[in-house]
Amino acid sequence: MVIKKRTKKPLSQKTLTRRKRVAFLKKTDPYLLKSRRIRSQLYRRFPKGHPLKASTPTQAEILVWLKSQEIKCYYSGAPLTLDTIQIDHKIPVARGGSNILSNLCISSAHMNLIKGSMTDYEFKSLLALASTWEDRGEGLFRRLKQGHF
Repeated sequence: MVIKKRTKKPLSQKTLTRRKRVAFLKKTDPYLLKSRRIRSQLYRRFPKGHPLKASTPTQAEILVWLKSQEIKCYYSGAPLTLDTIQIDHKIPVARGGSNILSNLCISSAHMNLIKGSMTDYEFKSLLALASTWEDRGEGLFRRLKQGHF
């Protein structure tokens, strides 16, 4: 059996132009780039005609909202950078939440993964309770992260 070595296909002009635009935006206005990515993620989540697509904020609204936020985790208060933030739903879409800006918050990937489908109130209550435990809830959080609950 002969294994053929794959050769990399050269990038198209469209791809190169897009990469240059993204690199330029990252240097000049990182908030604009991040707001575009957030809008895209929120909008693509639902199929065409879904009612939550209509409630998704525009890129300009997300940009204003993002610039008004402190870049720290909503749950832990840990400082973050624009590259490490994740947008989380305070009330998950799976439990009746929507994409309106008042239902969105900035979180770390770690906290977002642990939170799963809990509401922000439930998760903050769990964090407060776990802080009193001897292991600070590390065992529980490890299982939550793996999706056991």
